[in-house]
Amino acid sequence: MEDRISAGATSEEWRAVDESQSRTVAVEISPAGDPDRFTAAASALARIDHPAVVKVLDAGLAGGFSYLVTAFTDGESLAQRLARTGRLAPDEAMRILAAASEGVQAAHDQDVLHGDLTTADVRLGSDGGVTITGFALARPGATSPEQAQGRPGDRRSDVYALGKVAQESLGGDQADVPAPVLALVHRALADDPEQRWPSALVLADVARQVATEPEPEVGTGAKSWRRNLIAAVVAVLVVGGIIAGIAVRGGGDTDAASAAKPTASAGSGVPAGFSACGDAFCPTEPMCWNALVQTGTQAMPPVSAYCPGSHVWETFLAIPLPDGPPVLTKAKPLIKEAAAAKACSAAALKAQSKKPAATVHWIRAAWPVEGTGNTWLLHCIAQPKAGTSTGAVFAP
Repeated sequence: MEDRISAGATSEEWRAVDESQSRTVAVEISPAGDPDRFTAAASALARIDHPAVVKVLDAGLAGGFSYLVTAFTDGESLAQRLARTGRLAPDEAMRILAAASEGVQAAHDQDVLHGDLTTADVRLGSDGGVTITGFALARPGATSPEQAQGRPGDRRSDVYALGKVAQESLGGDQADVPAPVLALVHRALADDPEQRWPSALVLADVARQVATEPEPEVGTGAKSWRRNLIAAVVAVLVVGGIIAGIAVRGGGDTDAASAAKPTASAGSGVPAGFSACGDAFCPTEPMCWNALVQTGTQAMPPVSAYCPGSHVWETFLAIPLPDGPPVLTKAKPLIKEAAAAKACSAAALKAQSKKPAATVHWIRAAWPVEGTGNTWLLHCIAQPKAGTSTGAVFAP
C-alpha cells in the first residue's frame, strides 16, 4: 500500500503496487459484510467491459474485510478537482455526469449497485475520460434519503447519488446555472425515489442534451420552437410513467369508432424508415429512444438509443403531424388525443409486436419527432413496466 486515494462511508481505496506484474493498482477495502453478496457482486463487476467502469483484477475476503483490486486510473478524483479549482462550468459538469451515469448504468445492467457514490469515486483521467470506482459491494452506504432511513437502496438510490455529484460539481444552486441543468439535478435529488429519473441511462442522456442546448433566441413558428425551449423551461420532466397521465398502460384499448381519423394518409408521402400501413406508418427498422423531455408546453427532440443495448422506448407506429409539433399539457397528454389514441392503441401495439405476449402490458405514449424538410411525425412508442429493455421487439 502506498497512499490512500479516497474514503467513503463504508470503504477506503488505496494505491498499491502489484509486484508480480510490476504495475500500479488500486485496492478497495471495506468491512466484509455479507460474503456471498460480495462474491456475487465482485464477479458481476468483473464481467463489465465499459470505459467508465473500473476494471476488476482480483477480489477476495481476509481478516473480516473484503478487498477489490482494480486497474489504477491516472489523474485525479472529481473531489480533488473541485478542491483545486472550485465548481465546474455547467457544460463540463454535465459531461462528467453523463459519462458517470453511463458507467453506473453499465453496472446496473449486471445487477450491480454502486451503493456509496461520491465525488471521490469519480476519477478524471489525464486523457479526459471518466471512470467510476469505489463500488460498495459488501455493504452499501447511506447516500440517499431512503438508505439514511434504514430502507434498502436500489438503482434509484444510485441516481440520487449521481444527483449529489452533479450538485457538488455545480457548487450548489448557483444563480448562473441554466434552469434546465438545475431542474435535472433537482429531479435526481427528489426525496421520493418514484419522482427521480427512472434510470442512470436516462439521466445520462438528459445531461448530455441540456449541456449542448444553444442559447435561446426569440422567434415564433414551427422552425423556431426548438430555439425557445430553454427560455420556456420551468421544470424538466421525463416521460416514463413518472408524470401521472402522460402514458397509458397496455391491456385496454380505445374505442375506434369514437376516435378521429388521422389528419393525413400514407398516400401523401411515406417518410424514410417507414412503410405505409393503412392510415399510418410502420417502422421498417428499429427506432429506440431514451430520454423524452418536456420543457414547459413543448417537447424537446428525443434522444436516439442503440436498440440492441439498453433503452427506454421503442417506436411501433407513427402518424403525420401536418401542423407541426403540438402543445403539450399534463391535463390531456398526446396519447389521449383522438388521432393518437386510435393510432397508438393497445391493438396496434399488439399487431406490430414480434412478442405480443411479452408486450401486452407495456406502457404506451406518443411523442412528436421532426423529420426531413420540416415535416413532423407523432411516434407511437412503448416501454416495459421495468422502465428499460434490450433489443427491438417491433420492427421486422
